[in-house]
Amino acid sequence: MWRKVLNELPVWSMMNYTIDFDKLRRLGRRWGVKEEILDKLVEKYEKVLEETPPDIEINNWIRNRRSPKKFVEDLVTSWFVEDLIGEWLRQKIKEIDPEAIVRGAGTDKERRIIPGQRPKGVTTKSDFEVIFSDGTERRVEVQYSNEDRDSYDIKDSKVRRALKEGTLFVFVILPKDKYFTLTPQEVVRGREPYPNPRWGGKPCYNIPKREVVYKDMKEPLRFPEN
Repeated sequence: MWRKVLNELPVWSMMNYTIDFDKLRRLGRRWGVKEEILDKLVEKYEKVLEETPPDIEINNWIRNRRSPKKFVEDLVTSWFVEDLIGEWLRQKIKEIDPEAIVRGAGTDKERRIIPGQRPKGVTTKSDFEVIFSDGTERRVEVQYSNEDRDSYDIKDSKVRRALKEGTLFVFVILPKDKYFTLTPQEVVRGREPYPNPRWGGKPCYNIPKREVVYKDMKEPLRFPEN
């Protein structure tokens, strides 16, 4: 039976990639993400890897000097983390309003890597749209960091869009299992954008660590109006 199963797999198979799904599961558990959701996410991304050859054609500019295999590993890991955050966000919104709808979150979000194209699931729009039971709509832009930094940057283009859309920024600090929130008004207050060399000189706002209030991932999420 196993010979038949192996013969039906693509020649590259998922084993060509190195992604620690157990570590990602542990991260989700610490945030209170349900086990059945973690199972769905692992299954979802194992399928993406099985469908993606390690030598897939990816534009050099998009993969930024990485090999196609490394690019796919980094992309799938970041997608998994984003979906974990999406599921965490969904749970936090449901604590505020059990009837609320959260779009573009977690297992609902389609992800595909197509040869020669921008990966499906990468977008410049706000990450999540929240529709509360009273009809109120809010948008949430999520950023996360793999380290606890002295300051955090937000692109000027994102801030300008957030001012128009009423977006709430949510920053998740992975190694601390903490998060903080900022409104776009809080971002621009008393600040001017600067050319960020790490992002090709694109204008960004810089938020010092001392000016944010960290919360544990299990603490309630609050919108300004809530």
